[in-house]
Amino acid sequence: MPYRTLCGEKRALTSYDIDRLNWNDDFHNIRWNSKPGITGFAQVYGGQHRKTSWFWDKYYINNNNIIIDFGIVGISFLMNIFGKTRVRQIIFQKSSLR
Repeated sequence: MPYRTLCGEKRALTSYDIDRLNWNDDFHNIRWNSKPGITGFAQVYGGQHRKTSWFWDKYYINNNNIIIDFGIVGISFLMNIFGKTRVRQIIFQKSSLR
């Protein structure tokens, strides 16, 4: 069974997903050089578009540390309790998020 970290910049993707997102080129190779995580910025903040997910993946790659990991786990935990929409409204201070 492959080792998976708790936090990471990426989730595991199928070959179909990689082709569908057009992330199979040299530009996106940086994403495949690290272990997949169970949760990450793209899952917490993204999920709307492939460009949003890619932005958060790159942000995590360039800025990862234990404090960010604890923050991601905490937010993910709150999303499971209160729901993504409610937690995102608090994070972004907007009432129109879905």
